[in-house]
Amino acid sequence: MFMLRNRSPERFGNSVNKGGGSLKGLNAVGKIEKRRLKKKWRKKWEKKQASAAAKAAQKNAAREQVSTQAIRDSINAKIDGLRVTAERKRAREWEQMSEDTRAAWAEFERLRNADFERLEADEAFRERHEQGPRVTVNCEPFDWNKKPEPRQRKTVHGLKDSSWDERES
Repeated sequence: MFMLRNRSPERFGNSVNKGGGSLKGLNAVGKIEKRRLKKKWRKKWEKKQASAAAKAAQKNAAREQVSTQAIRDSINAKIDGLRVTAERKRAREWEQMSEDTRAAWAEFERLRNADFERLEADEAFRERHEQGPRVTVNCEPFDWNKKPEPRQRKTVHGLKDSSWDERES
């Protein structure tokens, strides 16, 4: 192995530069090369760290330049966009309804408002009823004390040879 490493270090792992990749069994020259490479790699790493820190500082500076008013304006623009979308959807649904359905809806609103006035409903009560009736879930309560029933097995084990009983006699 010593002869192979000395004659062809790039093939047998004694030189990092030539693609060997390992620094095993270093002599004085190999140790010096290792120190030189560590310094080189360290400089390269520090340069990468400095550039990453500079990029992060630029991003933070850009973030700090955005005012709270600009943030509020962007949020309000998003909400206004959603509001416009919802209004367009409602208008499209209203246009798709027949005349009978529109008349029935107007009658429903008239009767609902009459009920609110009769009940002297406040604004919160009206908003709650604007959302429509709540869906109730009818499920049976779970009994924690009851043990679950064991599942039936899907496979049934038995003798495969049907003539086994006949041979016994």
